[in-house]
Amino acid sequence: MGIDITALTTNADKLGECIDKNKKQEQDRKDEQLYGIIKRKVKKEEHKREKPRGQDGTLKKCKRLFEKDASPEVLTKLEESLREQEKYYRYYVQCFLPVLDKAIERSKKISNETKERVKQAISEITYNSKYCNQNDRRDSGIESDYSSDAGDDYEKHSISNPNTANEDQEVEKSNGTTHNNVQLLKAIKNGNNRKLKKYLKDCTDISSIKAEEGKNILHLVASLEKKQKCKFLGTLIKTVTKEDLAQLINSENQTPFQVALINKVTKEKHESNTIRSNDNTLKFLTKLLEHGASSDNLELSTEELQNLKEEQKTYYRNFLEKLAEQGKKSKLKPEIRINTEAKIKEIIPHTINTPDSNDNYLLHPVIKNSDKKLFKELLEKGADISLKDTDGNNALHLIVKPETKQKLKLLNILLETGQKEQFIKAVNDKKEGQTPLHQILQRIQEKSENRSLKKFEKTKRYETLELLLKNGADITVQDKDEKNALHYIASFKGEQKVACLKLTLGKDEFSKAINAVNGKEQTPLHQVLQRIQEKSKEPSLKNKIKNVVKNVVKKEFKDTGRYKTLELFLQNGADITVQDKDGKNALHYIASFKGEQKVTCLELILNSVEKEKFSKAANAANEKERTPLQVALITKTTKDKHNLVNPKSRDNTIKFCVKLLQNGVDPKQLILPERLWSKEYYKTIKGIEKSMGRALIPDDMRTELKCNFGRKLKARDIVKYINNVACKAVTTLVFAALACAAIFSASQGIITIATASSIIAVIGVCYLIYLNLENIYEGFGKIKGKFTEEKQLTLQDNAPKNDTQCNNSVKDIENKSNDLEEQEVQKSSNQSEHTESPPDTKMSAISINSLKNCVGIV
Repeated sequence: MGIDITALTTNADKLGECIDKNKKQEQDRKDEQLYGIIKRKVKKEEHKREKPRGQDGTLKKCKRLFEKDASPEVLTKLEESLREQEKYYRYYVQCFLPVLDKAIERSKKISNETKERVKQAISEITYNSKYCNQNDRRDSGIESDYSSDAGDDYEKHSISNPNTANEDQEVEKSNGTTHNNVQLLKAIKNGNNRKLKKYLKDCTDISSIKAEEGKNILHLVASLEKKQKCKFLGTLIKTVTKEDLAQLINSENQTPFQVALINKVTKEKHESNTIRSNDNTLKFLTKLLEHGASSDNLELSTEELQNLKEEQKTYYRNFLEKLAEQGKKSKLKPEIRINTEAKIKEIIPHTINTPDSNDNYLLHPVIKNSDKKLFKELLEKGADISLKDTDGNNALHLIVKPETKQKLKLLNILLETGQKEQFIKAVNDKKEGQTPLHQILQRIQEKSENRSLKKFEKTKRYETLELLLKNGADITVQDKDEKNALHYIASFKGEQKVACLKLTLGKDEFSKAINAVNGKEQTPLHQVLQRIQEKSKEPSLKNKIKNVVKNVVKKEFKDTGRYKTLELFLQNGADITVQDKDGKNALHYIASFKGEQKVTCLELILNSVEKEKFSKAANAANEKERTPLQVALITKTTKDKHNLVNPKSRDNTIKFCVKLLQNGVDPKQLILPERLWSKEYYKTIKGIEKSMGRALIPDDMRTELKCNFGRKLKARDIVKYINNVACKAVTTLVFAALACAAIFSASQGIITIATASSIIAVIGVCYLIYLNLENIYEGFGKIKGKFTEEKQLTLQDNAPKNDTQCNNSVKDIENKSNDLEEQEVQKSSNQSEHTESPPDTKMSAISINSLKNCVGIV
């Protein structure tokens, strides 16, 4: 069976015609659909935006139709139909077509042929349009600020800048760049990654392309928002050579790395100090480090740091820590990662220890607010506690201040963070002459004025002092008044001085501190003795209330904090030979004590000090050339006549002098200038000789003392005594008679019992007053004596400061005293105990008158 070729050909032609017809119909349908979509968009009454968004629905429909080969001639046809409608025509040419051009160009599904045809159609329309200037006709899409990578940010850059052409011309003139370079810079500013790729290919010298202020293209990329900087950097890495990229990264002055870092840190508002791992700036900087950026770029200058707010500094530190963490996960080379981590560890302490523009450090307000958590965090990151604020306070000065709360917790945190070396430096640093140790001691001194039921060892002050001393506080450091820690402690009251002193005993420098002098040339031992002297002059509790309450138990001196402190000082190296500015050593102070305290303190010294040192101190003279023994005698013998001497007080002076004489003091020191002789002096010398069991002064001197100050019994004294006794007896009888009369009257009913009781009470009170008239008189005398004693001492001080002027006057007496001991040896064989005997009937070789002439008395 044969095949009809003609029939097949005819049918094939008909089939082809049908197919062409269908294709034409389909093409017309697409073109008509495209025409209608664009027309509706252009003729829309109101447009929310000047230009459509990159993701506009109309653009998406147009792209789908061009993917299906819709004819680009539709654009020209629509342009012709809109020419008479200026409003719509202008929007179509100026706004819609440029955006459509870019949308078609970035589509991957539209064929290149269709793209070229669309581009050519749009170029012809815009070239011939009066709404597009001549400079824009070559590339109508360049003026758009829409990036293929911008996403939802497309709209932000979409408004064209009418001054763009002028700016480009200025850039060309100032930098001598080509048109290609201008378009490259414009593409970066507009966020157009596709254009960047296009113009990078035609650049021969990347590093020579400069924008305003000498910025290179990587500076501009570093200033882009969000993901754009990372995408543009990726384009540069893929496109340019390694050498060109290195030149861009390590440019002079401020590098792109620093631009991105500063922009990140100085961002107006950080929603959180937590930095995410996918942070775009973090990725950008990590990429730069991978491609040769120096880790030195991580450090901001001191000026830049000072201009940062505190929250920005905190964010900067957190960002650097996150960058170091991110480096471990990235592709950084080991040496780069190690250098980066080391640099970050160096930078973070620098940010903390750099003051702000007002010279305030970050650590100091944290201490004032007692923020323990932040305090610990800053210390762990390298905060320097030795830095001082504008008032000269370092961290420890601020911690020990009274107003600072939780002192101990802050100090313990400081030590737990391994700041021992800085602690030692700070605790011995001075602010206005005072270390933190001086400040806490001064606070204890102030609080010691107030009585407290709480045991001192349980207070925060004691615990703070203990912590400072155990961790490097130097007790030898002196304040502006040259006082060291022991000078402060010596001035405390109560048991606090003993408790604080015990804390210092284990210090290596104690022996140096105990004998150091302050501005008044006093050692801590002198201060303790001065305090004992002041307390010995105060009336005792017993004297104050003995007429009200009896049998009051008085606190023994040995139980006081003063005695315990003195004992600790002497047992731990205090030198009793050191003299103050008045030439007084420890024994001079003790010699002026009142009561039994002088004897008690002397016994303590004898039991604690070497004989050589004691002998040196006991025979040393003060500024007035007086030894401790002479000070004790003069203090006793120069009392005012109204201050009646208590025999017990005389006994204490006698005991003091006897102990000195028994321990090597020269008896010649008992001889005082004649102007200081008195009845009390005579009695004291008499008591000393009796206790010693031998004569200590020349016979002729003793004779004259007895003649002038010995007790003489006269007839008038006997008469006066008898009269006094008789008067008291008669007065007693009178008062007794009155009392009996009152009782008798009451018994007879003449007066009431109540009245009689009142009369008897009045009689009894009057009788007691009579009996105590003498004591009352003596009391007034004592009051008067207190006012006259100072005047008398002043007159004595105005006398010659030393007794050398009287040496010649008593020279003969002192020479005779040399033979005194031989005479006493001969007499001692016939006498079992030395007693005072009346003078011989035969006068000694030197009569009283000749003795007076010898000592210069006229």
